[in-house]
Amino acid sequence: MTYEYSIATTYVGLTTLKAQGISRWPRQSFQPYVDERDAGGGGIIVVGTARERWTWDLICRADWNILYNYRTGATTPVFIRTKDELDAWHSYSALMIWPGNVDWVVTKAFKFSIEFHNLVLQS
Repeated sequence: MTYEYSIATTYVGLTTLKAQGISRWPRQSFQPYVDERDAGGGGIIVVGTARERWTWDLICRADWNILYNYRTGATTPVFIRTKDELDAWHSYSALMIWPGNVDWVVTKAFKFSIEFHNLVLQS
């Protein structure tokens, strides 16, 4: 299986995490919408834009630094390539939400997650 997890500040700049030197790929969680609402008459409507979360059970400081270089604030516009809820690979523009605190044990962090909100599919 080929892993295509990628991140960049431009669509044409998308580069795989592996090519950037990140030694482990993340566990990912894709959410195609935020919530379901009752539309009446037994119908349901979905609301909100897609979201994604990349989680590393263990990430070393060097890999974390590569990702941190994309951060320009608490939320940063980026482009990512990740799998959707059907395990198909797609590229999206997104807002990267950087975690507030990271618990380091020497040079490693456990259960490190980055969230991506407002995913917009790129052609």
